[in-house]
Amino acid sequence: MEARITHTGRDAGAKLARALDREGVTRIILIAGRYPIATAIQREIELIGMPGAILTGPLRISSRGKLRLVDVNVEGGIQVECFGVLHLQSSHLDAGRSLAALALGANSECLLNASVLDGGSGIALAVDDHASATINRCHIKGEKAAVASGPLARIVMGDNRLNGPSVIVQKAAERGMSPTRAKAAIARWAF
Repeated sequence: MEARITHTGRDAGAKLARALDREGVTRIILIAGRYPIATAIQREIELIGMPGAILTGPLRISSRGKLRLVDVNVEGGIQVECFGVLHLQSSHLDAGRSLAALALGANSECLLNASVLDGGSGIALAVDDHASATINRCHIKGEKAAVASGPLARIVMGDNRLNGPSVIVQKAAERGMSPTRAKAAIARWAF
């Protein structure tokens, strides 16, 4: 079932929260406007934005959540918890005050296509160990790092534009892996 948010205003976030909680709704159409979101995505849902639709977060996808965002901008970043799933199409993520524009927890999955990840002064994409990300035709930028990854992350990149340090290996010492070995493991997909 599809729900439409037909007008925005001070209660736009509450309208979106009600639509997300409504039983049977699998797709929500957002008109132009700002939607503060304070709830976690805990089931499968698709948010489709009209030009100018902006979620102000941070947005969190729980371990049971599966979110498909199409033509929606997010200010405040997205955090995908362990086993959560995110599909992002033609959208713009801005870290805002969050550490990263997109943070993927262990065992989460992400497919990014034709989108922008802007980490601002922080990190654009942080990928924890055992998370997987497939990234195509995206612009990824961050002052501290465009991509920060654990040595056991699975990342497939194709035809992307990176601005900022390309890769930071996290948690190598925790895994007993030397920095040289961790960098070699990531080098397969970094360039």
